[in-house]
Amino acid sequence: MTAFSPPCLALAPDGILAWFDEAPFRYWTIAWVAWGAVLLLTVLRLGADWHPDAPLWRRLPRRLLDPLMFAMVAVLALVAFRWPGLVAGPMRNPDETQLGAGAMTYWRDPVPWRSVDMHTSGPINAYFLWPALLFDGRISYFGLRLAALFAHGAAALACYGLLRRFTSDGIARLGMLPLLGFVAFNSVWEYVQYSSEQPSFCLLAVAAWLIADACLVPNERTAARRRRLLLAGVCLGCLPFAKAQSVVLGVTLGGFGLVAAWSVPAATRKERIGRVLALTTGAILPGLIFLAWIALYGQGAQAYMAYIESNRVYVAGHVEDRMKLLRDFYALYVGIDFVFKPFFLGTVGLAVAVSLIGGVTRPQTRIPLWGAWVLVAVGLWTVIYPGRVFWHYLHFLVLPLAWLGGLSLAAGFSLAESRVPVRWATRIRWIIAAGVIILILVPQILTRVNDLSLVGALVEGQRNSVHPVSRRLRELAQPGDTLVVWGWAPRLHTESGLTQGARDAQAEPEIAPGPMNRFYRERMMWDLRKHPPAFFVDAIADDGFIYTVHSLFGPQIFPELADWVGSNYHLVENLDGYRIYARNTRTP
Repeated sequence: MTAFSPPCLALAPDGILAWFDEAPFRYWTIAWVAWGAVLLLTVLRLGADWHPDAPLWRRLPRRLLDPLMFAMVAVLALVAFRWPGLVAGPMRNPDETQLGAGAMTYWRDPVPWRSVDMHTSGPINAYFLWPALLFDGRISYFGLRLAALFAHGAAALACYGLLRRFTSDGIARLGMLPLLGFVAFNSVWEYVQYSSEQPSFCLLAVAAWLIADACLVPNERTAARRRRLLLAGVCLGCLPFAKAQSVVLGVTLGGFGLVAAWSVPAATRKERIGRVLALTTGAILPGLIFLAWIALYGQGAQAYMAYIESNRVYVAGHVEDRMKLLRDFYALYVGIDFVFKPFFLGTVGLAVAVSLIGGVTRPQTRIPLWGAWVLVAVGLWTVIYPGRVFWHYLHFLVLPLAWLGGLSLAAGFSLAESRVPVRWATRIRWIIAAGVIILILVPQILTRVNDLSLVGALVEGQRNSVHPVSRRLRELAQPGDTLVVWGWAPRLHTESGLTQGARDAQAEPEIAPGPMNRFYRERMMWDLRKHPPAFFVDAIADDGFIYTVHSLFGPQIFPELADWVGSNYHLVENLDGYRIYARNTRTP
């Protein structure tokens, strides 16, 4: 038994997963030591900031206090907690492997919507996975989870970078810890699995950091400011092609960015206009590239139907009333999601406390804090608007909450220092820091301590990481072969390494009745006739996802497809209800 899926087999010795399963305390020891190092570097930085002349802090090696050192240790802590999810095998959300199948297929044909339709998810969510494909053109659960981990880690570090522009390095570290704890302590499949929200989560965080860096670094050269704003605009401009749901949040952040870019003192009006144009140009550039690319290959109609119209139909068919979801937000999202609850209560509680004692009224903190509250409101509506209770939508609220909590902490320190006598200032600072650790971080830590998932069942997860059908397809496949799946089992693509033979990695749009059912069925037949796949799998089986009753959901409900498969394919094997068909031109 090996620890990782290809191409990472050589990175760990045989039996390491069993070694951790036998004694989970080994995992916990490493993880909590890493988290302790993060807390230690935070406290040391605070001490050096607040006691610059004290002998203890002066003797500290300067490298130990370096922001890069803190960032590296934060990443190590994140990996130390999250690595079991990388090797855990399949989890509950099949969207993860649908995105992986799209990435594999785009690797063969990168033109948007010509070979892949990920429905409400844009092509950037598949391109985001390409680094995991560089080894051999295939993607494993390890690669998918590593992409999720990268998105979370990059967002946490970007939050740290943003806060450093509003406050001292030590307070920025303290303000980033709730977000780091949220992404590090998580083992809930809604967050650990790769999802369509994570690239947008990362892009938004990086864009906010770049805007803050461009607008708040003193004495920065004009060209450097423009470069950062241009890159921030590119990040925001990519959002419509990653997740349409994130666009309103991106537009709101971009609006604040324009105000900030214009407000930075400049020698001339031309410099201000140049900064605004840099951010605007960056935001427009991805759209122009994608539109030109789509038009060049004649995919405009497909992009409209498969993405714009698909998203409209998805939102129009909402399951829950939005105002009801808003009224019941705490009960449906916070109260049930045990990982989100301490993060939500801690950041909101901190922000409310600072507001009540007057932190929002201070001129130097008023605009950033009000902006963060607006972003929280927009993020909340972004979560609610689709009319479905999916926890992974909370990514769009987690980030604004992290900004709000960090900025409120900075405002709280500034307010306290201005209102207390100098001789008490140091004590007040440490009391506030201790309060944040005890009231926000400790509940997050206790949540993770009580979560016993994954560790203890790592070997079992690896054993189940390849479905018997995927294993059989591996045995049958030849280079260049493709696969079409009838049912909701995109894992068969990623586990077998077979790219999509039709634009849909799973057939839910063709099975479920709806206003676009005819469009999807006609397109599937067009794809099959143009490029007949080597294999067709009827995945309507007892252990399938949602569609398990063959008499109700089998290919016979789509007679044209059933006739085409019957004429061009032959049954190779029936594995526990999964029917594997091969094209007649191939030998069994």
